[in-house]
Amino acid sequence: MNRPLVAIVVPVFNGAEHLAECLESILAQTYPNWRAVVMDNCSTDGTGAIADDFARRDSRLRVVHCEKFVGRTENYNRAVAHADDCAEYIKIVEADNWITEDSLDRTVGLAAKDIGIGMVSSYSLTGRRVGLDGLAYSEQVMAGVDVIRLLYLNSTYLFGAPTNLLFRAKALRDETVCFRADVCSEDADLCMRVLRKWSFGFVHQVLAFVRLDDTGAYSKIRDFDHRPAWMYFAIQAYGGDYFNGNELLEIRRTCERRYFDCLGRAIVTGRSKAYWDFHRGLFRAAGMKLRLRDIFVPAARNLIDLALNPKSTIEKLVKPRRRRWRR
Repeated sequence: MNRPLVAIVVPVFNGAEHLAECLESILAQTYPNWRAVVMDNCSTDGTGAIADDFARRDSRLRVVHCEKFVGRTENYNRAVAHADDCAEYIKIVEADNWITEDSLDRTVGLAAKDIGIGMVSSYSLTGRRVGLDGLAYSEQVMAGVDVIRLLYLNSTYLFGAPTNLLFRAKALRDETVCFRADVCSEDADLCMRVLRKWSFGFVHQVLAFVRLDDTGAYSKIRDFDHRPAWMYFAIQAYGGDYFNGNELLEIRRTCERRYFDCLGRAIVTGRSKAYWDFHRGLFRAAGMKLRLRDIFVPAARNLIDLALNPKSTIEKLVKPRRRRWRR
């Protein structure tokens, strides 16, 4: 029990369907020195009873039954705030996901090798696909700036879902706000802020299962071009921490073109009100305004492409729908 304490937090709202599987995976950890808290956000489906049953089975797990309902992001922050003050590491496990029994052993073992490591990721099983496999096996510890450079220069994404990550507690507590509700991808935004000061560790092993479903928060924006949107707004906010001079200007131009091309295509194809509300909200949060004149040229390009290459354009347009049907 002389190993560093890990605080595990499980934010949940109406997660009865999968919560038992999630909590079983926590109780099964081969790493012994952990304490967990389930943050029950006024659930109405039996979530609280399931959590209470697990708390009776293991005194290292406790349950907070909240009296006030809050949004998803605020509940995540509330859960992190309840992490044990003595913990050296914080692990977020989302209630519909689970971790392998050696997850803490592997990630804490790597983080302990270098006090500069602020977060550790790993391969994850997302649905039926193993993801986050963009690094050479020999690469285990990297400077934070190198991780973001890989993201923007090589499209190598290494964060995964929150369940996939272990944070050094100090790295999270150095941030005034962990998860921000006004951004496109709260977890990726947090990672970019952490990596401004901290190094990154990666375990080349599947340590987390991330569920794909049509009821989670991500499912609502999955087909809203959220990835190019996040890349665009993140490089505006944090680009100066990772790139300099002409390189930064070029990356910002590239991200802008990709994102605005998506918006231009949305004009041509006629996307839903929810789609446009989502993107207008991102612009407002960034202190900007989505103007029609900014996407006029991309829309015109998409119209010309449709006229000159109707078959390939139609295939691009129906591809997101096919993905939804397969899921």
